[in-house]
Amino acid sequence: MRDQLARAAYAGDVPATQRSLGAMSPVLGDLAAGQKYSIQSDAQQTAATSNDYATEASRILADPSKAGEVRQLPPVPDIPDLPPPLNLVSNLLKNLLKTVTSLLASLLGSAPPLPVPVPIPAA
Repeated sequence: MRDQLARAAYAGDVPATQRSLGAMSPVLGDLAAGQKYSIQSDAQQTAATSNDYATEASRILADPSKAGEVRQLPPVPDIPDLPPPLNLVSNLLKNLLKTVTSLLASLLGSAPPLPVPVPIPAA
């Protein structure tokens, strides 16, 4: 799911990004609730944060006029910016990808690399 979200977002595909967020949110919610899956409390908190980011990104993508209400999050320098029109929620989605990767590492012991484009250095 994380990789599908990354590929859709970096392709600038809003409907596919919305579908990926929609598929991811129930799983993150279940992990955060701690009832269906038994995970450590720090992983539950990471899942809750990730779910909050996914819910907010879905809300903004469904109604771009709400873009001014996007939570101000710190940039994630190791993840490239998203292309338009997803640049409206770039830091939100990048922080979501970062927290989901952290959650995967917590649950699996490590996480595969995030499938994002590698920035080309300016000449």
